[in-house]
Amino acid sequence: MLETGLILRALSRNKIGALLIALQIALTMAIMVNAIFMIQDRQQQMQRESGIDEANTFYLTNTVFGQDYNIQAHLQTDLHMIRNTPGVVDAVQINAVPLSGSGWSMALQHEAGEDKDAVGSAIYMVDDHGINTLGLELIAGANFKQGDVELRKDGQSTWPDKTIITQA
Repeated sequence: MLETGLILRALSRNKIGALLIALQIALTMAIMVNAIFMIQDRQQQMQRESGIDEANTFYLTNTVFGQDYNIQAHLQTDLHMIRNTPGVVDAVQINAVPLSGSGWSMALQHEAGEDKDAVGSAIYMVDDHGINTLGLELIAGANFKQGDVELRKDGQSTWPDKTIITQA
């Protein structure tokens, strides 16, 4: 208790020193409160529902060597074998793994124009097995049919005629 009195008396004699200490404490508190707010905000965003059956979803990848390898034929054979494995609900070829921190995204707008608000959206290229594989629930519209599926070629700038928009 004596030390506190000595400190207060020394600060009362040196007003600039006291002001600098008060400013330092205020700045430190502002930084701490802001950091805590940002951490809590990130935690809330991480805890929101993704809409994907995360607990029952995993991915496999395959690396191909050789120029005469027919990737599409082997892919269909592999998917057929995986889908017929006991305990497997479904399987799909997909361009990006959901929630992996990588993939395709784009901004979508209700109206055309640069000054219009846009919402970021992940893009997943799937076939008619995509909804079932990811554990999504179709609430409006229709799933893809086998004839709707188009293979995307490298450098292709057009998009398919049909899309499914999901909501988590």
